[in-house]
Amino acid sequence: MLLEVHEHHPEPRKIRRAVDALERGEVIAYPTDSAYGLGCDVANKRAIDRLYQIKGMERSKPVAFLCPDLADIAKYAMVENQVYRVLRRFLPGPYT
Repeated sequence: MLLEVHEHHPEPRKIRRAVDALERGEVIAYPTDSAYGLGCDVANKRAIDRLYQIKGMERSKPVAFLCPDLADIAKYAMVENQVYRVLRRFLPGPYT
């Protein structure tokens, strides 16, 4: 299914459909500043397995994930103070 969302005025019902798909463990595609990304719920093993399958990647290869806030990084990684300061300076921004 293709779901077009207005860039400047996203329709809440369309956003809800995308969120519902993520909550069901589906993989979605979304635009970034340079290409389309594939996304899923990082906490859903079935969704992660499907993402690897779609991308044709070996499980030993890491995938990127998005955090809604810089403070959420601590849930997934240990970040040294110097690195945290760099992140705080440049985020939010188009960085992976």
